[in-house]
Amino acid sequence: MFVLGMKHRKLFRSALVYVATLLVALIMAFPVFWMISLSIRPLGETFAPTLIPTQIDLQAYVKILTNPSLRIPFVNSMVVATSSMFLALLLGLLTAYGLSRYRFRGSNAVLMFVIGNKMFPPVLLTVSYFYLVTRVKLYDTLLAVILMDTVITLPFAIWMLRNYLDTVPRELDEAAIIDGCTRLGALVRVVLPVSVPGVAATVVYCFLLAWNEFLFAYTFTQSPENQVTSIKIASLQGQFWTDWPTLLGYSVLFTIPILVMFLAMQRYLVQGLAAGSTK
Repeated sequence: MFVLGMKHRKLFRSALVYVATLLVALIMAFPVFWMISLSIRPLGETFAPTLIPTQIDLQAYVKILTNPSLRIPFVNSMVVATSSMFLALLLGLLTAYGLSRYRFRGSNAVLMFVIGNKMFPPVLLTVSYFYLVTRVKLYDTLLAVILMDTVITLPFAIWMLRNYLDTVPRELDEAAIIDGCTRLGALVRVVLPVSVPGVAATVVYCFLLAWNEFLFAYTFTQSPENQVTSIKIASLQGQFWTDWPTLLGYSVLFTIPILVMFLAMQRYLVQGLAAGSTK
């Protein structure tokens, strides 16, 4: 009887956990479902009180994919996010490797200084950055946005990669150097292949941060051909009238690159984030 009661309690707990997990998943997935549902409705049924549209209309997606003014911001966002991600990864990996392998007086202070930059809200630095961008004549260029996004993502990349590289045994570097590798060769050929989870987690975060960035893209660009997707989405909402299917369809397409990257990297994300957070 006691064993039977224990089994019932375990089954009840498991069922309660599954139900709670399902409920949380439904709550989190509902906004995405609602966004997709509104994007495939005719404009006249936007505010109809139904969860599933009575009529499917893909005109919004056709409009987005055939209109150059709506298509170009996607290309710009991909260029900006990918470029800033690679820059942050390259600079962050070299800096993190130096901080991890070379112990010198003030190394922790340097790391704290790098991380301390994240304490400042970007809006407080916008005026100074704007002055620098205009002085070097990069205003209204994608390069300015790429550099500013790199500045935002680089501190996290350094912190994340340094913590993960600390978990990689130094004996691997020493063995590679004994075999004739330089420090850079040891990093590329030996350390980097075993640091894939940490690198993957850093890549996803840097890409996500640059892809969603709004403030710098709005401040340092002006012409329509240099707009990114986050700016274009904001401009689609009018003061007196809004084409909601186009706006929400644009938002659906905006989430696809992030979803694809997460699905491609998910096998490494948990391991990379966990290893980086234990130091």
